[in-house]
Amino acid sequence: MKPLSGDGLAARTSYIREGLKNGLLLEERVGINPYRIGIVAGSDSHVGATQPDEDRFTGFHGEAGDTPERRIVTPENFYAYMVGTGGLTGIWAPRNTREALFSAIRRQETFGTTGVRINPRFFRGWTCTTDMVSEPG
Repeated sequence: MKPLSGDGLAARTSYIREGLKNGLLLEERVGINPYRIGIVAGSDSHVGATQPDEDRFTGFHGEAGDTPERRIVTPENFYAYMVGTGGLTGIWAPRNTREALFSAIRRQETFGTTGVRINPRFFRGWTCTTDMVSEPG
């Protein structure tokens, strides 16, 4: 995929939201959404840290981020400000048990974010209406 410009911007088709929107448009036009998308979020950080927010970003590549100076520029001249914090995956399950969690994952009742830590509302079924989103949770 070609970037939109030389500054590292990716094409809009690089984002999951395009697939989600295209699926909804196809469902509206032809009655079927061919995209079954389950979402999880992670990172390619090699430190095993959750990186909860930008202010507490501990680096992403072991010793390459062990000091504030090395977090800004690694020896390979990779700029840390070009990457964000690690991702977070959430699972909507009726119970916090292994069986319930993995069942929810198989049903794709998940969300992922690499940005704001969200409180999701899930709607599932064949009789969902557009006004449901404005009803209190």
